[in-house]
Amino acid sequence: MNAELRFFKKSLQDLFELRKKRLEQMINGMPATQLVGKPLAELNGIVQDYYDNHLRRDALSIDFDPSRTRVAAEPTFECAGERTSFRFHLPYSGDPDVLEYTPEHVEPVLAGVLQVGEDEVWLIYTTERPDERDLRAWFAGDRARLEAVVRDLNGSIGRIDADVGQGAHALVEARKQRAEESIRLAQSLEEGLRNP
Repeated sequence: MNAELRFFKKSLQDLFELRKKRLEQMINGMPATQLVGKPLAELNGIVQDYYDNHLRRDALSIDFDPSRTRVAAEPTFECAGERTSFRFHLPYSGDPDVLEYTPEHVEPVLAGVLQVGEDEVWLIYTTERPDERDLRAWFAGDRARLEAVVRDLNGSIGRIDADVGQGAHALVEARKQRAEESIRLAQSLEEGLRNP
């Protein structure tokens, strides 16, 4: 389980800035010799590969199919009496860290407690007097909200990836031009030293 995951706390703008900054560092760190003489499309391909392999994360996909949902009951005993936790298990694939970010268009308020395991998302409801109708209603509402949250976050992160990618193309072109200008200047200086 990813115990450090803090749900819905980080800003999507922070994700955009972080990815943009890391991509800028990569582009600005490219040696001039790697930039000069290569077609822009090839350089953009190198940057895209870096982005895809080091910065982009897989979209989160939670299986909301009720027939695949498992439910487990866990009685606990406290000083105030017995309480039962009902854990609804929803399989997922992709990057669960997506849930760290605050959705743009959906309020991420859940009736249950959200936890993430290795391959499942859990919605947990703890009550002293378990009532099947209440549990079904809580879970149905949370499942719908969580589905909307995931859809919103995946869409927002997809737009961030597209925006960062567009900015990267302009950065690559500007970096290539600066590298070519620097090399031309160095060649001119060298020529001037040889022929005073």
